[in-house]
Formats: sequence, structure tokens, C-alpha cells
Amino acid sequence: MADSSGDSDSRKAVKWIATVVVVPTLLGLALLGERPLWVKWFDKGFVTKGDCPPYRVYSQNRWPPLGTAIRVEPAAESAQIGKFAGNDSIMVDGWLHGAVAHPTNPEPWNSDVWFHLTDSKGWVSYAGVRGVPTEPDPTLHSDDGGQPAPLLAPCEGEMK
Repeated sequence: MADSSGDSDSRKAVKWIATVVVVPTLLGLALLGERPLWVKWFDKGFVTKGDCPPYRVYSQNRWPPLGTAIRVEPAAESAQIGKFAGNDSIMVDGWLHGAVAHPTNPEPWNSDVWFHLTDSKGWVSYAGVRGVPTEPDPTLHSDDGGQPAPLLAPCEGEMK
């Protein structure tokens, strides 16, 4: 009768390699790539109606909380998957009308516009970005929110 302890040890070694090497490597590739696999699951296919080259906007740095949230979908109740600090440079490749993010904000910061990130990792709200860097409002009462981010006509888009 053959000794089966070698088979048992071999199976244990294969399981150990799979658990310690293969599984973490595959997870790392899925989650840490240029465009993580989980982003593809959430990205429903944003397309612009015209030819829209990527352009730069800046996360708001005018009123607390400074910066802006990155959302999975163009809606404030959508999962937050990241954040930009105040005055961070953000590359976008279009915009669309979605859910109003901040309905109690004064105009134009109560807009329903959302900007699509060029890396397809999510969306930032109109209220959360500006066309140029801004300085914080020390009084917290200024009506000047800064220069709004541009809504270029060929960059208006829709979800497919």
C-alpha cells in the first residue's frame, strides 16, 4: 500500500500557495490597476453628445468642508468612493444633468450638474468644483463662491 502522506502534503502546499500567493495577486490586479475592475462594475457607460477633449476643473476651496467627494453615480446619495482636497486639479471629460447634490445652496451651487472623471472612477458635483482655484472665505458668509466650472456644450453627455 502506498504512503498517502505525500499526497496530503502536496495538497496542503498547493492550497497554501493559492491562498498566500495567487488569490492576493489576482485581487491586487483587480483592485489596483489603472482602472480597477470594481469601477467597471459601476461605470454604466457615460458618453458625450459631441467631441469633448478632457479639461481641468478644481475642487472647491471656498467654504467648509473644503474639497469635493467622488461618487459612484451622479447623485449625492450614491456611494462615496474618494475625495479631492481643496483646489485639487481634477480632469473631467464631460458632464450631465443628474440629481441635485445640494438643493439648499445658493445659485448656481444648487445645480443638478455632475462632472465625469476622465479615468471613469466616478463623478463630482457642480457645487464641489470651480473653474479656477479659489481662496477660503474667512467670513463664511461671502456670496462669491468663485468662478463656476465651465459647462462646455459639446461635453454634455448621457448614460448609455
